[in-house]
Amino acid sequence: LFVHVQTIMESEERQQVLSKATILTIMKENTPPSLRVSNEARDVMSKCCDEFLQMISTEAQSIRDEAKARSLSTVHIMSAFEKLEMSEYLDDCQTVAEGHSVSRKKRRERAKNNRLEEKAKANNLSMEDLQRMQEEMFAAARQKSNEM
Repeated sequence: LFVHVQTIMESEERQQVLSKATILTIMKENTPPSLRVSNEARDVMSKCCDEFLQMISTEAQSIRDEAKARSLSTVHIMSAFEKLEMSEYLDDCQTVAEGHSVSRKKRRERAKNNRLEEKAKANNLSMEDLQRMQEEMFAAARQKSNEM
């Protein structure tokens, strides 16, 4: 592990994934308020975090490639944790993935409603008018489909 950390420290050509401010914030949230974190400790932690993310990402991409999938998914990331013998992170990973999925659905729904409201305002229509028009279009499409 020490040799691996030394290699990380020596490889300055890699782009930093997380900002040092983000790392410091995370460290301060998880340590006593009286603890002072040296610049060297911040740098080491930053590089370790970057390496950790790089390692998981590379393994997940490899798993995705083997599956011939087009997109990297949560399943690939969780499989990477298992393959790298880090299964203790799986529960947290699953919790975060589920929370992300729920918040993403809520964002999509809000965006959809905002688009509808903008469309209604632009055409001087109420949301009820738009809903009635949509129901009429669905009814016409059903009728046309039944006639075929």
